Amino acid sequence: MAHSCAPRYPHPARNEHDLASMGFRSLRTETLFREVMMTLDELTDYLMTHSERIAAVQEGRESEAQQRAFIHESLAPMFEPAPVRSLTFGITIELFRVS
Repeated sequence: MAHSCAPRYPHPARNEHDLASMGFRSLRTETLFREVMMTLDELTDYLMTHSERIAAVQEGRESEAQQRAFIHESLAPMFEPAPVRSLTFGITIELFRVS
């Protein structure tokens, strides 16, 4: 969905900090993955919790119902051969220490 969602739901501004200038040094970075079985409705519900979707509603760019319909429609082809899919989610974790 990156090609259809990125222009429609840009990432909201985040508080980015230069941790090195604040006395922190990186000790380790690791990316973790987890497979989760989901239905189309479950994936749609999950994606509705993302900050870029929440921002679109708060800014009045579209309603929650419009978003839900767009996401559901966009993902439906992925679930046509099977009602439940195995999806892989990843998160990158970085461990810091105060210098």
